[in-house]
Amino acid sequence: MSPRGSVAAVVLAAGGSERMGQPKPFLPVDLQGRVPLLVHVVEQVLAVPFAQVVVVLGHQAGEAAALLRGRPVRVVVNQAWREGLSTSVRCGLEALEPEVEAAAFVLGDQVGLTAALLRRLVEAFEATGGPIVAPEHGGRLGTPVLFHRALFPALKAQTGDQGGRAVVRQHRGQVVTVPVEDPWELWDLDSPEDYARWLAHLTEGNTPPHGGCEETSMQQKSQALHAVQGFLLDLDGVFYWDTEPLPGGREFIALLQESGTPFRFLTNNSTRTPVQYQAKLARFGIQVGPETVITSSLATAAYLEETLPPGSKLFVIGQDGLLEALQERGFVLTREDLDVAAVVVGMDTRLTFDHLRRATLAVRAGARFVATNPDRTFPSREGIIPGNGAIVAALEAATEQEAFVIGKPEAPIFRYALRQLGLPAEQVAMVGDRLETDVLGAQRCGLRSVLVLCGLTSAEAAAASPLQPDLVCADLSELAALWAEELARRRGAPHGR
Repeated sequence: MSPRGSVAAVVLAAGGSERMGQPKPFLPVDLQGRVPLLVHVVEQVLAVPFAQVVVVLGHQAGEAAALLRGRPVRVVVNQAWREGLSTSVRCGLEALEPEVEAAAFVLGDQVGLTAALLRRLVEAFEATGGPIVAPEHGGRLGTPVLFHRALFPALKAQTGDQGGRAVVRQHRGQVVTVPVEDPWELWDLDSPEDYARWLAHLTEGNTPPHGGCEETSMQQKSQALHAVQGFLLDLDGVFYWDTEPLPGGREFIALLQESGTPFRFLTNNSTRTPVQYQAKLARFGIQVGPETVITSSLATAAYLEETLPPGSKLFVIGQDGLLEALQERGFVLTREDLDVAAVVVGMDTRLTFDHLRRATLAVRAGARFVATNPDRTFPSREGIIPGNGAIVAALEAATEQEAFVIGKPEAPIFRYALRQLGLPAEQVAMVGDRLETDVLGAQRCGLRSVLVLCGLTSAEAAAASPLQPDLVCADLSELAALWAEELARRRGAPHGR
């Protein structure tokens, strides 16, 4: 690496959080209420002789860009900002000039940022040529972080809200640190409480409770796993998106297998059998047995076996996974006879109006109405498409009856999964990408909840929701790192130092 070369700055300010009453770029950060946060951050950056300054905007990009009019910056708009911080990192990298040797990534909500800190980062890079230069306070790393261009491909490969955190962890031993005495220089605004502390600091000179540091956040996150002995793992939006694998899945399962940590896959999708899921996971390099897969079909069949006479006749809307699970329990399946004990509804891509007509007549004639899961949408290669919940909603409207739901967020599937896992609820973490099913169901049933941001829930939606999980991770790569840290803690030895 050449230690000297042109250094650029990338300001990441695309998020749409309005927890403080307005988007953060417009939030006044001086006592007179005249200086918006975005302007303050950009002015600190421009006070340093960077070769190029890129500002990545997203939410209300037009209004935010107007704040910067006349300043020597290149504004780029991240149309995919809802998908997480990593999309903004990619936009910033793509906007850099080809001769740029390194880039300092600055968070657009870093209210305590100073030009002096940025100059020290650049000077440290020029002196050492280190692959990563980061500020350090109290033994913990913070932001902004400067990356050599050799790591740009690794940064582009990140997904969700991970940003550059995983890259820093992977190269922790090569990080050049710049000591910071004043923790306010690393302070960013994540909540109304943070904003109040900042204004109080301006008037009273108080000290922050922490330095806004990366490792402080990691330490706090790992505490959510202290009581965990096993995992329930959603599939769609966690391990893959349709036919595309998501980051960290193979590594996380390998870690669980090597450490002897009990786990089960737990999916609301009723269309596939466990053997079919086993084959799909194998295509992503994840080798597991079919007994590790629990579907809403299996939980539905178990529930009906407990509550209906043996050999009961069922009218079924569904595909292979549901049909096989019910037949294995000895039920008689039909789509012709309407004199049935129950109508069971799972996802069916071959659904016809006649199926809906017959199911409606059977329920109105007295059959029980059972649904495998309530998911109204489903991620596909084409985008978001109707899920089983959409079929159930149509039948609920036609029958004027509410379905009894087995899958997440309802209790039956969690009770069934905990029996299979062999652990009490308080020792199990449910990992999923949906607040309204994975997180809600876990909290209702006394499990820990882990939300990953690589599926259907964005960082902004998670932050704005009144339903807060115990832990939020960008993807399974981050969760794997946290679980490795937790396992090392239990062994009484530090990990990755």
